[in-house]
Amino acid sequence: MPKPEASELTKSTTSINPSLPVALSDATMKCLEEGKQLRSSPFLKKIQRRLLELEIELQASRGEEPEGAVGAMPHTSHDLAHEVRILKEHCNCLSPIGRLPLEVLTKDLCTAHIKRNRRLDDDEEAPNNPIDPCLPRLESVRFAMSSPLWSDISYLTPRVMELAFSRSGTAPLEIVFIPGKHRFTDVHRKALSQTGRLLSVDIEARSKHALREYVSCFSRSAPILEELSLKSGTDLGRWTLPDGLLKGGTPSLKYLSLIRTGIPWSKIPVSSQLTHLTLNEWDMITLGGETEAVLAFLKQTPLLRYLSLSSSLPYDALCYEPSDSSLIVTLPALQEMRLHELSSTLMEFLPFLRIPATTKIKLAFADDSEAFGVIDVEAIGMVLGTLKRIQRGSGAAGSRMVTKFHFSGWFLDEDDDDFEGEEVLYASFWFGEDLDPGLELTIARDESVNVDGLLATFRKKLDFSSLHSFTLSNTWAPSSSKFAVSGGAWRIVFGSLPLLRTVELNRSWPTAFILATHPSSVAEKLGVGSGFPALTTIVWEEIDWCKVVEEGDDGELAGCPLQACGSGGFYGGSAGATG
Repeated sequence: MPKPEASELTKSTTSINPSLPVALSDATMKCLEEGKQLRSSPFLKKIQRRLLELEIELQASRGEEPEGAVGAMPHTSHDLAHEVRILKEHCNCLSPIGRLPLEVLTKDLCTAHIKRNRRLDDDEEAPNNPIDPCLPRLESVRFAMSSPLWSDISYLTPRVMELAFSRSGTAPLEIVFIPGKHRFTDVHRKALSQTGRLLSVDIEARSKHALREYVSCFSRSAPILEELSLKSGTDLGRWTLPDGLLKGGTPSLKYLSLIRTGIPWSKIPVSSQLTHLTLNEWDMITLGGETEAVLAFLKQTPLLRYLSLSSSLPYDALCYEPSDSSLIVTLPALQEMRLHELSSTLMEFLPFLRIPATTKIKLAFADDSEAFGVIDVEAIGMVLGTLKRIQRGSGAAGSRMVTKFHFSGWFLDEDDDDFEGEEVLYASFWFGEDLDPGLELTIARDESVNVDGLLATFRKKLDFSSLHSFTLSNTWAPSSSKFAVSGGAWRIVFGSLPLLRTVELNRSWPTAFILATHPSSVAEKLGVGSGFPALTTIVWEEIDWCKVVEEGDDGELAGCPLQACGSGGFYGGSAGATG
């Protein structure tokens, strides 16, 4: 029997109208039914044999019966072409890429995706990856099953998705859905309804109404669910939960992320195995006053390593007494904590926590001068004092001494999630020998913020006795903006620091620093003439020296002439210039 050309099969499927329901022939139905009992490779061969038979029938139906062919079946060309399409969809599902083990395929796709997106050097050739052409259709949306059959909903048709799901048996399911990438189909509903099989769920919806529709498919219990991520659109307010949403429990849950869902703390699924928790709401009062619910939730997460909360803390913490030991929450495994809240909210809630001294902390103070009044520098100082108390009792001696301090003014673009299009102050503190900052602060900046007052608060609440490096910069701010620190602030904040070796000023007004360190009567009056005995290096970047000279500075720093560097800055030092 001659093998039909591939072009014939292609032509057979070009004129199909998928909206017309066509019954499959008995031979094709038998092929599919018997194939379901076989392994993938024999099933694929069976389908290929049936395709050859259909090609002969197609030729016969057009009056092109080849020599040796007998008994063409009484089907129209349209019916036969429909059968060809159905069988070819099965072939796609059973192809080698569909039969790769899930972990191998995922690794290959991730590697190809990384290579595809990283910028190649001029002398580096683009990687040759056979899966690379598929990547535009394999972006982030997937429907994966831990079984010999793997499918991706952004790559395959709904019919093949249905086939893949029907062949997955009872294998665990991983589901990712992002609006705009693919429409929500019956396959999603069927998979979500089998909640007992769910291993990972990542769903994004355009609104809370759509999100409710998606998760209403859940049954009550998800015994093996390890990752749950839900994200809705920008509509505000609480979410009306479907009745019985995961009420049966999620005992295996390790990763939980809820973005703008409006789910109250008392309704959030919890597990003693939880290690990562992210909650992000857009308005401050969506979740309401639920201090007891928050504390009760956190008490059930002793293994929590990562905690990120944005506009999610209760505003009624002041009604409770932190001295009540029954309310204290200890998180012994916490490695990183990120909080984006009002300074007053942080000040009231943090006393209820006990965390390791080694926990990396990132605080974003969300105070808005128009909505909530001026930024409360005193409250920020109280928050820093609270952190010292709740982090006591662990860590090596000296581990809470600040060794490096970066203080910057940032102008954030419109893509920033927390401070859209705003100018902010950013402070980073390194403790001990840590390579990364142990404490980072982001503060909404307005005209009411007193930079000198903030620096004085930092010096008062943190241990600067081991400080050896300080950077002051105005990064990504408008060119006309000046980030000035007065001579008095230099005296208060940085006076009597015996280990301070390096100071870097980036787009920061240098006059006050020069006066504070210059051996003159001004310095003597400020009392900082001997405040920097270990200072060896000063780095200047993007300084308008013409304006500095106009103010009367004679171009010398502590007896050392300023030396120009290639980037337009200056390096100087009492122990010799560096560059």
